[in-house]
Amino acid sequence: GSFQPRNVGNGTVLGLEFEFRQSLGLIAPSLENFSWNTNVTITESQIKMSESEFISRSLAAKEGENIKDTREMAGQAPYIINTGISYMNFAKGWDGGLFYNVQGPTLNFVGFRNQTDNFTVPFHSLNFNMNKSFGADERIKAGFGVQNILNSKRELVFKSFQAQDQIFTSLAPGTEINFRVAFSF
Repeated sequence: GSFQPRNVGNGTVLGLEFEFRQSLGLIAPSLENFSWNTNVTITESQIKMSESEFISRSLAAKEGENIKDTREMAGQAPYIINTGISYMNFAKGWDGGLFYNVQGPTLNFVGFRNQTDNFTVPFHSLNFNMNKSFGADERIKAGFGVQNILNSKRELVFKSFQAQDQIFTSLAPGTEINFRVAFSF
């Protein structure tokens, strides 16, 4: 039942990344200080299992389960999505935005013998922040932010062939509201 770090053989990661940035001023001139930014990464990873891992998985296979000698890489998300609406008005000292981020289910701990694989559950992060600069040299900056607006949980689950996912760990960080004031010398 303990976790042990192990190195395995060679692997491959293939992926595509798309990035899009657009000022919303093209919709209406009154929206010229707003922009929409999106970054999407899609990956597929594969690593050849060590002989002991393959044998272990084969011996623990359930009826109807087909064990291959490859698996996805630990720590490599199949997709990552970042998107948001930003506001910037340098003349008046305002900047901020509403931002969303999610990362696909990611292999966290590799199962061995009767231990199943452990995956992160996608955490839907929605955050807002707004900042205002003050003073002749804009040396004073005040800000307001809200993190985890959706009140998402950070969870890890055990995944096994034809079985319902079981919680390994669950953390409910809650929604965080913060205020900041800074002075630059």
